[in-house]
Amino acid sequence: MKQKMKNKSTKKAEIQNKSDNKGLQHIINKNTTPLTCIILKVALLSLIIGSLIIFSDFKGYFNPELSNSHTVRKWNSFYKLASKNQDVDIMLFGNSHLYTGINPKNLSITLGTTAFVFAAPGTNIADSYFGMKEAIKVHKPKIVVIETYGINNFNPYKLKNADLSDQIKSFSARKDFATKLKSTPFLFNVDNYLYAWSTTIRNHDYIFTNPKQLEKNKKLIDKPNRKKQDNKLYLGRYVRFTSGIEKDILEKYNTKGAPVNGDDYQYSKYADYYVEKITKLCQKENIELIFLTLPMYEKHIENYDSWYKELSELLDTYSVNRLDLQKMPNYKGFDLYAFENTYNQNQHMTYNGSLLATYKLADFIRDSFNIELPKKQSDTKWLKQFYGEEGYFENYNPVKNDKNNEIICSNKKLRNITLKHCLLLDLNNKNSHKIIAKVDKALLKNVNNQELKLRLAIKIKRGEKIEITTVDLMYDMLHTPEQNVLFTAFLKPIEVLEIVDGALIKV
Repeated sequence: MKQKMKNKSTKKAEIQNKSDNKGLQHIINKNTTPLTCIILKVALLSLIIGSLIIFSDFKGYFNPELSNSHTVRKWNSFYKLASKNQDVDIMLFGNSHLYTGINPKNLSITLGTTAFVFAAPGTNIADSYFGMKEAIKVHKPKIVVIETYGINNFNPYKLKNADLSDQIKSFSARKDFATKLKSTPFLFNVDNYLYAWSTTIRNHDYIFTNPKQLEKNKKLIDKPNRKKQDNKLYLGRYVRFTSGIEKDILEKYNTKGAPVNGDDYQYSKYADYYVEKITKLCQKENIELIFLTLPMYEKHIENYDSWYKELSELLDTYSVNRLDLQKMPNYKGFDLYAFENTYNQNQHMTYNGSLLATYKLADFIRDSFNIELPKKQSDTKWLKQFYGEEGYFENYNPVKNDKNNEIICSNKKLRNITLKHCLLLDLNNKNSHKIIAKVDKALLKNVNNQELKLRLAIKIKRGEKIEITTVDLMYDMLHTPEQNVLFTAFLKPIEVLEIVDGALIKV
């Protein structure tokens, strides 16, 4: 009897479940159309795929090779300085013409301040503007410098191939989410939004074309690289070219003429728009603004006056400060050694050329502005950063407790000149030391220094033997600090006891 009642109860429950399921199915069929089902399924699938992409981006599975990315390194270094409360007083924005054409360490040292080059290859003035917006959000500088090569006939919504790739790389390197989000519709066509934001979408072809990078990324994720932190001072300089124009390229100039015609120069409405935006932002933030044109070889551009005039019509509208190193007389001093050995349209400066341009920019800043730049030479934090860096000893002297670099003499009267200081520097090179003689600029006023050399008689100790030797120091035209003229030479490592005598002579 009990078993029969149990069977009836079970059967009743099954009937009830079937009835409930029929009711649920009826509700689904009644309220859900096939289109809605498809939309729900697509939405769910999109959510899953989107989550996987976000996860992959977060992990970095499809990251490109970044060990040599100087653009990423710039922003990392800038934020590292900011985290240590180290101010950046001069910010420079542009593309490859800027980071090969200005040496930020020398600019910082000769002005006694901190300058930083924010520049990415192949970008335009729109990128400079949004890079500037992010940088001054972190710290407001005294001066902003914009290199003018990016003021061209670009259209951000029609970027393709290398131009699009360069813009994405620069965009990706920046860090402030809000600024990047706001800039996205101004830097890219809507079709490229996802490529700009997602390394997974951008580099999904690595599955077939670059599996080694995927494997490398996976290893870095599984076992993070615990290398020591790079504590070297990096201010955005990227050395690409160390030697100048050679005979074969010079022959092309002489036979074919200039590869660039200034008559062809144009700028777009977008360039005009961002010049105005940059100008207004600097006015609002009370930042001094300079538009800087870095030069190419004088035979590289014909009809440069047309280019200059066209750009002037734009820049003069906003009454901005302008330094054009392509146009005479500021061009004086740039020669073959200052420029990349190429006949292509786009020509950059060499390391030596960048030093010439850097000191000309420093002079322009000193002479053109009633602005109080922080004088940080005596600041312990600044000194710790810059002491011994390139350009330091050309502008300042070694401290007393420096065991590797020394002042040989001060205010030493020679036959026809007085040495303000003479330094002997250990270059951490077993084969070479450097000697720098500093002469007060006032003593060589209206003199062509390139026609001079400084001949010194130096007492040295070689082993147990003391002797006097003669050394010729050549005029250093690359480093032109504010107060001194420099003469330099390289010596084999020796112990210098004193400067005995010397004189300026014609080369």
